[in-house]
Amino acid sequence: MIIKKLRRKDNKLPIVGTKELVPGCAYIHGVDEHGEPVYEGGTDIWWDDQRTVQEDGGDVFIDQNGHEVLHHQVEEYDPEEDEE
Repeated sequence: MIIKKLRRKDNKLPIVGTKELVPGCAYIHGVDEHGEPVYEGGTDIWWDDQRTVQEDGGDVFIDQNGHEVLHHQVEEYDPEEDEE
């Protein structure tokens, strides 16, 4: 398997991950007088339903500074070539 590294096109920062949606159930005691949930403090995470966020026809990536990067704003690169 060949794994290709990604980085931002504009500032060359490495891509470290993808933006994910992880659904779950946040437990509540009930609702307050405004209809807002009063949370108990626990949440069950449904990992099997996790999915990568897509926008503008492709995956949303995260750079090393934690910023979102759209798929058309990234490029493949060879880290060994950059060391020279």
